[in-house]
Amino acid sequence: KAERTRLIKPPKAQRRTSLGKAFGVVTHLPGDYIELVEGADCSQSPITITERRMQAQRSYRWLFLGLALFGLAADQASKYGMFRWLHNGGRTEERGAFRSWTDQRGEYDLVPGWFKFTAEFDPTTPLCDCGASGLQTWSAPVMPRVNKGALFGIGGHHKELANNIFAGVSVLAALAILVWGTRRSTSHDRWLSIALGLILGGTIGNFYDRIVFQGVRDFLYFYKIEWPVFNVADCCLVVGAGLLLIQAMITPSAPAEPK
Repeated sequence: KAERTRLIKPPKAQRRTSLGKAFGVVTHLPGDYIELVEGADCSQSPITITERRMQAQRSYRWLFLGLALFGLAADQASKYGMFRWLHNGGRTEERGAFRSWTDQRGEYDLVPGWFKFTAEFDPTTPLCDCGASGLQTWSAPVMPRVNKGALFGIGGHHKELANNIFAGVSVLAALAILVWGTRRSTSHDRWLSIALGLILGGTIGNFYDRIVFQGVRDFLYFYKIEWPVFNVADCCLVVGAGLLLIQAMITPSAPAEPK
């Protein structure tokens, strides 16, 4: 049967109350309201109304911002590290699961027949004169081959235009998520904060690539099913979007206001 609750305000001197078998025993601060739940187990740990209110007002803004920074750092560290490793100093080499070709391509077959790390390079693409050449050449002295469009080659026929459009969309999305994630109502929702933090980290990670490399660096490849090559930022985006969808499905709608 459904539980019924009612509130009482006990005397200041009272520290612990037993109100019979029908109600649970609760502890409380002097003068604080306590909640009595019909049918509650008297041996359970009590929760005062003030404690419930404090739990409801707990802020997860730090979790939102922390996950965004973590996602961005993990994405960029994995891209720079993986492209540097697979470039292999521009040498042609084959040892075990590792193979590289001079300034062209490198790969490591992590799960034979299924999944590998892969990185391609384009020696014909010039470095930019924009002051970001140091960022472009940290992994290798040649530019990486990048995805200027979106997943499944969307926008691939107009590469420069597609990259600029997706960079603009990334800016708008990041600003919208930042505003949404720092709202007071959002910051009290742990799972919503986690989802938005992952999405923000992934969005900024790919945006960085579009500005510095004029496209996104991808290196994770499920070649068994020929899944499009992706990166850690994409993983953050997919996981965050999935959590956002689940959170929207399981969160009960707000009760209607009484007339």
